[in-house]
Amino acid sequence: MKVRVYVPPFADPSAIDDDGFVELADGATLGALLKRLRIPLRPLAATFCLVNYERVGIGHRLADGDTVSFFSLLPGG
Repeated sequence: MKVRVYVPPFADPSAIDDDGFVELADGATLGALLKRLRIPLRPLAATFCLVNYERVGIGHRLADGDTVSFFSLLPGG
């Protein structure tokens, strides 16, 4: 299955194709995607993971065509 990912700056973008998608096994969880993107769990304390623009936990099962994005609570500049 393919999911669209809006990758945060602290992730490894090498798993994302040129169109912004990541290929995962059917039934993969958000946690599996985070591992694939090498997103450290430490910054997630201040970051929400959103699937289809709804906040979910890392055990959430992804579906083909889902959109995954991240929202940080920490201001930057």
